[in-house]
Amino acid sequence: DPAADRMVTSFQTDPSLLKEGDLFISLAEDATTAAEELKIAQKQGACAAAIGSSLPAFESPLENLFRVENIKMLPGHVAQALYGNPAAQMKTIAITGTSGKTSVSYIIAGMLAESGYPVGLIGSLGIYDGRVLLPNRETTPQPRQMAELMARMIDNGCTHVIIEVSSEALEQYRLAGIKLDAVCLTNV
Repeated sequence: DPAADRMVTSFQTDPSLLKEGDLFISLAEDATTAAEELKIAQKQGACAAAIGSSLPAFESPLENLFRVENIKMLPGHVAQALYGNPAAQMKTIAITGTSGKTSVSYIIAGMLAESGYPVGLIGSLGIYDGRVLLPNRETTPQPRQMAELMARMIDNGCTHVIIEVSSEALEQYRLAGIKLDAVCLTNV
């Protein structure tokens, strides 16, 4: 099968955004929606697709279809792999809780920087990639952006990254694929 020999270089969770050769990850929670998404993915030229293993069997227009136990974790794992596993190349510290995440993130980042460690920071006030402070739209970025930012931090010499983690991000498995070296839980 020629598709089996293809190297995945990108993925999408929205079938309308797929490009030829992309991996499609369906986060659909029912077989009808998943089947419709797979038809779109096939028309868009997806090389393979993944769906949740809990969905009932149905006919897929894509030959390379994989069933994954926790489909919501797959985008994080794939994103980290596609960007060279940057999280594994840094000490990764997550800060979560109801209040105090930003303050604690900046305190820890400051302590590490004063100790001579190049630090990246991902949080609600912005993203520091080791060189510049960038704006941030959400406290904890989606998996692809997270992996891209961490790869940029590696390129900029960061040895540590502090990540503010919202409760929504935890529910959505945005940190999937990232091995945390330390976690701080603030006020709940």
